[in-house]
Amino acid sequence: MKPYDSCAPKRGARILERRFGLFLCAAFLLASLCAPGGAQAYFETGSLIQVVYKSDDVEVGTHLLNLLSFNLNQQNVQVSPPGSFSLAQFVTTNNWADLRAGLFAFDGTYAYFATTQNTAPSVVSRSWGSFLGAADGVQAYYSELGTTATVVGLPSEFRSYWVKMNSATTPGQYAGLNGDPEVGEATLEALSGVGYVDFYLYKFERVNRDVFLVPGVSTPYIAVLRLRSNGSTLLNPPTGAVAPVIQPIADASIPAGVPYTGPTPVLSQGSLPVTWSLVVGPANMTINASTGVVSWPNPTTTGSPHTVTIRATNTAGSDDETWLLTVTAAAPSAPTLHSPPNGSEVTTRTPVLSVQNGSFSGGGPLTYDFQVYSDSGLTSLAASAGGVAEGTTLTQWQVSPALDDNTTFYWRSRACAGDVCSAWMSTARFFVNTENDPPSVPPLSSPPDGSSVTETRPILQVTNATDPDLDELTYEFEVYSNAAGTNLLTSATGISQGTGGSTSWQVDTNLQPGSSYWWRAQARDSEGEASGWTGLWTFSVSATGNQSPSAPLVSSPANGSAVDTLRPTLTVGNATDPDGDPLTYFFEVDRVDTFDSPHLQQSAGIQEGAGGTTSWQPSTLADNTTHYWRARASDGQAFGPWAAASFFVNLENNPPSVPTIREPDDGGEVQSLTPTLRVYASTDPDSDAIFYEFELYGDEEMSDLLDSAVTEATSWTVDVTLQDGATYFWRVRALDDQGVAGNGASDWTGLVSFVVNVGGPPLPPTLSSPIRGATVTTRTPTLTVANSPSSSGGDLEVEFELYANSGLSTLVDSSIEPEGSETTSWTVETVLNDNATYYWRARAKRGDVSSSWTATGVFTLKTAGPGTAVEIVASKRVEASSDTTEILEVTDSDSPIRGVAVRIPPGALPQDATITIGVVTNAPPLPSNVKALGRVVVFGPEGMVFNESVTLEFPYTETDLQEAGVTDPADLSLYTYDPFAAVWKKISVSLVDEENQVLLCEVDHFSMFTKTASVSGGGGGGGGGGGCSGCCFIASAMHGDEGSSSGGVGDWRGERGLLVVLGTTVLGLWWLARRKRVEIS
Repeated sequence: MKPYDSCAPKRGARILERRFGLFLCAAFLLASLCAPGGAQAYFETGSLIQVVYKSDDVEVGTHLLNLLSFNLNQQNVQVSPPGSFSLAQFVTTNNWADLRAGLFAFDGTYAYFATTQNTAPSVVSRSWGSFLGAADGVQAYYSELGTTATVVGLPSEFRSYWVKMNSATTPGQYAGLNGDPEVGEATLEALSGVGYVDFYLYKFERVNRDVFLVPGVSTPYIAVLRLRSNGSTLLNPPTGAVAPVIQPIADASIPAGVPYTGPTPVLSQGSLPVTWSLVVGPANMTINASTGVVSWPNPTTTGSPHTVTIRATNTAGSDDETWLLTVTAAAPSAPTLHSPPNGSEVTTRTPVLSVQNGSFSGGGPLTYDFQVYSDSGLTSLAASAGGVAEGTTLTQWQVSPALDDNTTFYWRSRACAGDVCSAWMSTARFFVNTENDPPSVPPLSSPPDGSSVTETRPILQVTNATDPDLDELTYEFEVYSNAAGTNLLTSATGISQGTGGSTSWQVDTNLQPGSSYWWRAQARDSEGEASGWTGLWTFSVSATGNQSPSAPLVSSPANGSAVDTLRPTLTVGNATDPDGDPLTYFFEVDRVDTFDSPHLQQSAGIQEGAGGTTSWQPSTLADNTTHYWRARASDGQAFGPWAAASFFVNLENNPPSVPTIREPDDGGEVQSLTPTLRVYASTDPDSDAIFYEFELYGDEEMSDLLDSAVTEATSWTVDVTLQDGATYFWRVRALDDQGVAGNGASDWTGLVSFVVNVGGPPLPPTLSSPIRGATVTTRTPTLTVANSPSSSGGDLEVEFELYANSGLSTLVDSSIEPEGSETTSWTVETVLNDNATYYWRARAKRGDVSSSWTATGVFTLKTAGPGTAVEIVASKRVEASSDTTEILEVTDSDSPIRGVAVRIPPGALPQDATITIGVVTNAPPLPSNVKALGRVVVFGPEGMVFNESVTLEFPYTETDLQEAGVTDPADLSLYTYDPFAAVWKKISVSLVDEENQVLLCEVDHFSMFTKTASVSGGGGGGGGGGGCSGCCFIASAMHGDEGSSSGGVGDWRGERGLLVVLGTTVLGLWWLARRKRVEIS
């Protein structure tokens, strides 16, 4: 197609061109009528074309009418139907303000274009030719795009409207005729407000070389065209004030408790200004009179679905629009552990499990599900119940069927409103111990029966006993000078259990060379129950000066290694004998490090091998099992010490177990657009390191994989932003280091669905002060919590409750307080009783939606004081989604607890929290049989139960050892405070790091801790360890706690302190006299 020159064509050429154009139009019309279907040609000479466009997106061209045949004097005529243009046609925007529009035409004689101004535009005559060429090119381009009234093109195409008519480089006739290119087209921003934009159509004629405006009858424009937000266009809409018409508003569903902002209403017609009013709506809903947008700060389910009616009013009339607003209740908040306390003992096989109730914005009572498992991975269900009716403040369930005695169980609970359930509470554990059982008799180990020793103060060694109740054990030794065991020479009691499966004691008096002696031992638990004595073994002290051989050296399998055979050869490097005596070796292998199980294998005496090593091959061992082995040498008179190690039998790689879903469970809710998915840890038969592969899908058919990851942690935070209100699906499997190719992948879990509901229950706050177990001195104390991680700048409130009993049935006072900046406090208004104990809790609220309750806090009121004080010396904000081990350490060189630290592994935190370490002043007194080495330390936040154990580190010094009167740091102890039993309890040290002089302990919740030493008890010993070494299992005070609230951390000096000590002693002696059993702590 020949473009028009920018100069005016000659009149003869223009006439010829016009005739040729009419010929083409006639030919095209005839072809159209003869063609099948009789298709209509829309974009032709005389076509009034409307263009809606965005320069970097698409342009939508619409044929409105043909000026050669259409009567422009018609009033209020729809010249394009709804949907002729819409936001959905555009890719890069969803906002009318980003779009622009223009209208133009050429009917062979006259040129037409429209502006949004009703005054005549300026005219530049010399642009006439360029306008005609541009108009002709765009018209032809649209005609080629299709045979419909509306076509979609690309602004980048050479013949597009953007290039031909409005480009900055080739502005075309708009710039020429108007003198201002911005006048000839306008944004459609008004479609978001009043709902329409009016364009005024102007007509121009060229006479000779000049261009003149051809005005309408009474106005400079010849017609008005109204573009409406429904995508239609009206010709000559009514003049004067037009009554408003509101476009339909769709029904909506929203979550309870989340502030609601309604859509911006759109007018399909109506003269401005318009005033908006709320005709019908729920209580507390308001409307913006200028924009018509309704707001509801606290949507409730009561009365749902709610009818909302708004009204638009102007001088010509009004219009109403109604829609239904359904408020859906968020899932209930999770219950909170109440009893038994986490890590405690219960004395019945059918304990009562109790939780603090969850909350539910939908109203009506909840029911509760309980589950009890025999393993921490929650794969072996021991007992369960569903649909347990909700209690007043607590909900309880008595376990059925009866559980096994002397066993640790893991349990959880959740709240349900019909089919909608909360998340499970954090898993808690308890130990069933119906009665105290004595420990096993410790097997005597060294010196062997009938052997000879060279030392006049020999070391006596036993293999550690086991205790069915997991109590801490101590050992007692006796040495006799006669075979009848009637002439006691020396003895020791209270020897702490040693590590490595054995406990030793060095005889504390010199024995006579050439003499024989008899010895025995027994174990005693923390309840005072003894195992019973072993039989007597004899040994003699060498009179000839014979010296015992050294320990052999472990060669293979190396300690901690794996073997791929059921009959490995155990090899030691030969021992040495100072006397040069020939040596014989004795080997033992077992599945336990106490070497007393039914699987124990013992070798006969094996003559020392050549080449510097001696070996023994046991019978068939068990696959996927850790085995312990040891060897020692004998010169025929004396035995040397044991050399011990362990190895793992692993014939072939086996996959890990299938992980168990933790949260969100199937059908559950998450309150974040980037939620954290969690599982319980799998186990690997080969003891390999375990990884977890997560997959997240947008559909149940698993065709839309949204995100995936492999992580060492049992949790994973989704990397993509999810859609509020949408349902997603996820699954996970466990992998070992061999991966899928090496048979190292478990099966996938079942596909689990969850719904994103950012309006769901907020996360709970955490207890701050007073710390649990504190003493307060004012009768109107102030209670403080750290704000919920769900806080977003004061949008929450905090509800406090104070009770007079641990069962939370006697409410003393309560309050709902506005949230503070980082913490929220409430000063109790009721005057409390002196010398009384109180229990308190708090939860976050967003309207009717509440979080779970915090763990219960407890304090004692004593106006006589002194009160408990805490100085926070270190703090760190840690996110639950952290994928690295987070470390908080006291580094201040002036701090009395410098070096105290906590290590938090990935996935351990159930929610974001500020971790704190503080120094406690006036802590509850320690038991009378121990003394504190240094200050009492409190870790926060208290009451939070971790998903995985965290490690506490307590440094020790040579001064601590000297003050404790010990040389072995394993003889030091750690105690923690149980605020509900009001006692200090000894916990196991999981590792003594002598190189860095640190005691380490693993815990699953925070409290007060202190490093201690015994103030009485027997000497010597191998120290450390215990019945639950490494797991910091905290025994309960339900029957005979070793801890006691008597005694003290403080300095009991002065007359008052002496009277307290004397009184306590008399009371203690009376109590001991009444007991049927003797307790030795």
